[in-house]
Amino acid sequence: MDDLVKTEKKSYGLIENLEGRIANLAMAPSMENTLIPVYEALMNSIHSVQERFGEDQTDKGFIHLKIHTDDDGNPHSFTIEDNGIGLNDRNFKSFRTYDSRHKVKKGGKGVGRLTWLKVFEGGHVHSVYEGDKWRDN
Repeated sequence: MDDLVKTEKKSYGLIENLEGRIANLAMAPSMENTLIPVYEALMNSIHSVQERFGEDQTDKGFIHLKIHTDDDGNPHSFTIEDNGIGLNDRNFKSFRTYDSRHKVKKGGKGVGRLTWLKVFEGGHVHSVYEGDKWRDN
């Protein structure tokens, strides 16, 4: 679908509104929904390991999930680490594009990052990719 709305002889580019998109995401911030963004991040890790190692993913890939808790044992944040392909140019472009179609064949809808923003106060992504380039966001 074209990203332009055409009216008579003029074309008007669509304007994105990330804050509005997150507000319209059908998911209430709640304790019950806290695991949805963790699941989304874990799926990204699984896809990244699959993309890097293919059939050798079980032998060569790893994914570590760490749950950080307060003094009372209540979870307050998560760290997910993997050795997948990382945010190469194609994956990083998709990461920056909400409602991306990049992983639609794997069931992706391009909204995982939005769930992070909906449920958590923030997020941090650190990626090493293509062997010698760094991207830290």
